[in-house]
Amino acid sequence: MLFRSAIYVIWGTTYLAIRVVVDPSQGAAIPPFAMVAIRFAAAGAAMLLLTAVVARRALRSLTRAQIRDQAIVCVALNVGGLGVTSFGEQTIPSGVTALLIALLPIWVAVLGRVVYGDRIAPLTAVGIAVGIVGVAILVSPRTGGAALDPLGLACILLSPLSWGGGSIWSQRRAATPADPRVAVTIQMLAGGAGGAIVATLLGEWGAVRFDAVGGDVLFALVYLVTIGSLVAYNIYTWLLRVAPFGIVST
Repeated sequence: MLFRSAIYVIWGTTYLAIRVVVDPSQGAAIPPFAMVAIRFAAAGAAMLLLTAVVARRALRSLTRAQIRDQAIVCVALNVGGLGVTSFGEQTIPSGVTALLIALLPIWVAVLGRVVYGDRIAPLTAVGIAVGIVGVAILVSPRTGGAALDPLGLACILLSPLSWGGGSIWSQRRAATPADPRVAVTIQMLAGGAGGAIVATLLGEWGAVRFDAVGGDVLFALVYLVTIGSLVAYNIYTWLLRVAPFGIVST
């Protein structure tokens, strides 16, 4: 319960930290995928150092299948999930983002049904319907809220699909190292590499302005690396090993 509570609190606050780093209206110094690359490269380097000290044998026993599958998990979670979320947060407020990311259990139920043939209980179906209606009300300008950028909104709505798909596959199909720290290390390093590749394809590195990184942006970035990645991400991947994903996702 303590770990799940940590996920509730920390994961929600990371959306504000992401917004601080990537918000173009505030003269953002680091574009979204460049931010993902920096965030996970730094966290991955720290995890690699830790793993080399305390779990060197587990690191040496890695198989090619484990490296491949954990890299795939990383692309789904850190690039398709967090990277696309960060891209959307350039125009979508962090509070709205946090609420829309709550669609994750809906995507999990749909993916479980379509891909793995899982049964959707009647109460779950009602919850899905209520959730969809709630999101429709939230994003509709007719309810009195400001109109939301369509591209940013699409990114926020679809990013949980990638995160949920990667998480389910990680639990059910992926070759996973016995030591969870090794798995997290691979995922973070691959996340840094994946973010760097997408940032390069989008031409983001030319827009990075390290000279414009103020105290608020630096604090937010350090928070994402330490609390958001080294703490919350480790807890999340551990929960995927010990708890049903239906519980983890909610």
